[in-house]
Amino acid sequence: MPSHDITSPHSQETIISSYSQDHYIIPLSRVQTVSNRGRSFKKHRAMAFNGNWKVCENDNFEAFLIAMGLPEKQRKMVLDDMMEIGINQEGKKFTIIEKSCLSTKTTEWYLEEEFENTLADGSKVKGTFVLSSPNCLTGHFKKLSDGKDFSINREVNGDKLVQVINIDGQEARRIFKKQ
Repeated sequence: MPSHDITSPHSQETIISSYSQDHYIIPLSRVQTVSNRGRSFKKHRAMAFNGNWKVCENDNFEAFLIAMGLPEKQRKMVLDDMMEIGINQEGKKFTIIEKSCLSTKTTEWYLEEEFENTLADGSKVKGTFVLSSPNCLTGHFKKLSDGKDFSINREVNGDKLVQVINIDGQEARRIFKKQ
């Protein structure tokens, strides 16, 4: 669903509807018009996800990696790794730089547009992300090798980014701290 901007005649605020039909009020002074890929839209200047994030805590991550089919040798390396993620959001466009013991890679994608990605272990996935609130990304993906569906939910809360990932009933939580 596209976003809609409505300026309130009674105040200097704009109401920006999210992609899940919720509404958020943001002062006009913090909104600017941008054009991207031939589309013009409003963006909130202080994007919640922007910054560098480093893993500081994992919960049930090994069970998730097993369900993803990651071989034991790679799994042990990933569990000891303190992965870093750099996120830059410009309107609907996200640029992600992931640095882990397995690889360093850059991925670009747009909200609500399907894209293909290669995970650090080399497996390919296809899916989309939506902004379910100003500080929460929800993604649904399919592994192309075996057809397994999995989900990713990334939510920023202050200086922490909480990532909840789920495949085959195995849910893991990774907490990243802003650097």
